Amino acid sequence: MISFGLIVNQINIALIYDALVIIAMVSVISTLISMWCFIRVTVKYFDKELARMGRDWATSDWRGSRISTYALAIIWQRASISYGMRHEDGSALARRRDYILAVWVHLSFLVFMIAGIILYPEMSE
Repeated sequence: MISFGLIVNQINIALIYDALVIIAMVSVISTLISMWCFIRVTVKYFDKELARMGRDWATSDWRGSRISTYALAIIWQRASISYGMRHEDGSALARRRDYILAVWVHLSFLVFMIAGIILYPEMSE
């Protein structure tokens, strides 16, 4: 005989799993939108300003890697050193909207990664 508590636990687990799937899908969409906005607003602005300052280090680089590089240079001082862009350049050029977009890119990707890590064992069965 199945107890009522077991049924409730199975329903709760199913609801949590469904909520995590929805969170993962929303965070993927949020990550894509935030990266698109960051490219349109910040990456283009940084490319122009760095070229004007004579520090056009990213001409041979493709745009995808500059998203994280510029976002790291805006937010974290030590992380940007290893990516070839000085934090001083990132913080000097960054406007308030650039900082908000950089935080949005990183937070939405972080939420996606956490939801993916939690969901992976359940999806691989």
